[in-house]
Amino acid sequence: MSANSELRRRLEAEAKIHHLSLFIPRLDFCTDNGAMVAAAGYERLRHGFESSLELTAEPNLQLR
Repeated sequence: MSANSELRRRLEAEAKIHHLSLFIPRLDFCTDNGAMVAAAGYERLRHGFESSLELTAEPNLQLR
């Protein structure tokens, strides 16, 4: 999440508007969260949660 350039831009703009300090790690300290997602999926499966093959992703999910 912290490597998301759009999210960074919006947070920086909001922080400026509201006179807030914003601390975001440098991009070289931000990594892909694939391992975290895989671990969460493993735990869900281990606890009996399953999704059907009809499960879809929303790659263009809009922030509000």
